[in-house]
Amino acid sequence: MKQLNFAGQTFEAECIVKSNDAIIGYNGDFEVFSFIGVLDFREFILSDNQEFDIALPSLSERVKQLEDVILLLMKGEM
Repeated sequence: MKQLNFAGQTFEAECIVKSNDAIIGYNGDFEVFSFIGVLDFREFILSDNQEFDIALPSLSERVKQLEDVILLLMKGEM
């Protein structure tokens, strides 16, 4: 379990993802906290020298990738 410290509070999640303007915590597939529109990340500190997780592609992005691969296979390009 990772811990994110911000504004004197501790937020826990299995996975904590940082993007260009947001930090989102997940337990499994469920979002448990989010900070959207973040301009300054310096106040968001992960405990114990942990690192932020990499965001996984969304369901629609994964479907698009699969469609592209299927089209290539059908054309014999793979």
